[in-house]
Amino acid sequence: MNPVRHSIIKEKAKKIQKATGLQLSKAYDQAVLEFGFKNYRHYLNEYEKIKAPFDLDKALKDSKSFPELLALLDHLKPIERREACFKLGIIEHSKEYLLELTQKGYLKPGGFFPSGAQKLELEFQEDFNFASDGIVLRISGNFLIHIKSLFETNLGSKSAVKRSDKFLGKFTMHLDSNKNFSLPEVSIIDFYKE
Repeated sequence: MNPVRHSIIKEKAKKIQKATGLQLSKAYDQAVLEFGFKNYRHYLNEYEKIKAPFDLDKALKDSKSFPELLALLDHLKPIERREACFKLGIIEHSKEYLLELTQKGYLKPGGFFPSGAQKLELEFQEDFNFASDGIVLRISGNFLIHIKSLFETNLGSKSAVKRSDKFLGKFTMHLDSNKNFSLPEVSIIDFYKE
């Protein structure tokens, strides 16, 4: 329930008081009825909830079902949504799984992860999208994997070649009611060398 601005209630209560001769407190009770509130105190309680600072931890804890969690995620600002993904373990689990797939060569077009001294960096692009069927929460988004490799030019030689590859990909992760993750959809959108 979204309370209307207090100025609208005040104006309406004064009109009711003037028209009916009710005490102002009774006029306030009357004014909020048409907006779906039981009385003026009910209105004030709801109004205070909206004005109170948002507590993401409490909101996540209070989301008892997937539809409630989905509704919460839909109403969050992008920065709050990203924080919620961290708190739910979505980002960490996704990173681990994507890096594991990359090291095994599944996300590298044309072969396995290159040998040599490697450095993997993974970052998520843009915002996450959410959908739910009431049983599974689907989280999708884009990621960028940056692979830095060092190759010896000749065996036993001290000269080496640096190579840097970037992979832009997309993923969909599923989170079930037991908070188990699965990553059924991962694909590379683009690949380029630096």
